[in-house]
Amino acid sequence: MITVRIDTQEPLRLDKALVKLLPKELDLSRSRITKLIKAGNVHLQEKTVTSPSYMVMFDQVLEITLPPINRSELAPENIPLNVVYEDSDIIVVDKPVGLVVHPGAGNPSSTLVNALIHHCGCTMAGVGGQLRPGIVHRLDKDTSGLIVAAKSDKAMHSLTQQFAAKTAQRSYFALVHGHPKASSVIKKRPWITFESDQWIKIETLIGRHSNNRVKFSVHERFGKSAVTRYRVVNTYFDEKVSAIECKLETGRTHQIRVHMEFIDHPILGDQTYAGGRQVRKELSEVLINQNVIGQALRAVKLEFNHPTTGRALQFEVPLNRELKELIDILNELSHD
Repeated sequence: MITVRIDTQEPLRLDKALVKLLPKELDLSRSRITKLIKAGNVHLQEKTVTSPSYMVMFDQVLEITLPPINRSELAPENIPLNVVYEDSDIIVVDKPVGLVVHPGAGNPSSTLVNALIHHCGCTMAGVGGQLRPGIVHRLDKDTSGLIVAAKSDKAMHSLTQQFAAKTAQRSYFALVHGHPKASSVIKKRPWITFESDQWIKIETLIGRHSNNRVKFSVHERFGKSAVTRYRVVNTYFDEKVSAIECKLETGRTHQIRVHMEFIDHPILGDQTYAGGRQVRKELSEVLINQNVIGQALRAVKLEFNHPTTGRALQFEVPLNRELKELIDILNELSHD
């Protein structure tokens, strides 16, 4: 139980008052404080206050009950991690293809979360939720690359805010079918903007596929706003394959994969969104020989401000071995 007294002359929202008055060493984010209020853990003169917007007055005394942190019941698993950066607030890892980020249907264990709990210990458990501790953004199972996780509520709140405000930046490398610049399909598609410096913007709504609940698709009237920018950086195999750089303004599920399918240039090896394409059949032998199980998509750059110091951080990783070998084969095919 913690007791605080309102020390401002002007009326103040309850959540803002607690952010100001609660001891800093508790390291409670505003979102965590809001949850405490809504859960009935804040009392004013023996009255329970459950509205974060409740106005409190000068000299009123609040009693706050802090329940034990809901530590994650997920088991720590000794799964090797490629740690790019780590300090007391955050950890940045290079996720391999095939590793699921957090538990879900069909994947109750052996996830990145299990690995992080083992690596970080109690500093990770309970941060931001029981099943997804520390997870701020996600990568698909078969997408490799950079992902940042929070090790404290304060870091979780800061990073979540940065991704929501679009100040955190993510860049991806992908190999796609065809040439997604010269294509006549692109020029006829709605919601496509040709920008300067060779960048092309796709701005649509994305929601669940109407016939396949595993997939997502572009919709005209419902869904969440999704913005992807891309540019072509190379072509291979008589322009049957292109390398592109993508930048995300939003982080919708399967966003890049959905947008590239929408413009008829799906990602190489994407069994969900590129299945049945004629150009894929032409490349099937290459994909099989290279053991391309997942999509040729990699998160190569991540930029954000440190949640405690505010310092601008930038991380970049090279292409993984599988993508490099696939590009070598495509270069050989290009010269045949």
